[in-house]
Amino acid sequence: MSGLERLVALLENPELFAILANAVDDYRATLLEHRDTFADGPEADYFSRSVDQIDELRAALWE
Repeated sequence: MSGLERLVALLENPELFAILANAVDDYRATLLEHRDTFADGPEADYFSRSVDQIDELRAALWE
């Protein structure tokens, strides 16, 4: 079984899905805080791109 197949199988468990979904949401909130902290620096672009990537992951989780 590949890692991807194992991940898909694990995410079929509602409790494990909730753990991952909550962790992704918490990480997104942290990235938004960092983006706001570094709003005037080059880091802001990095955090904005990271938030966009997390949003893609969140959308995929909830399809």
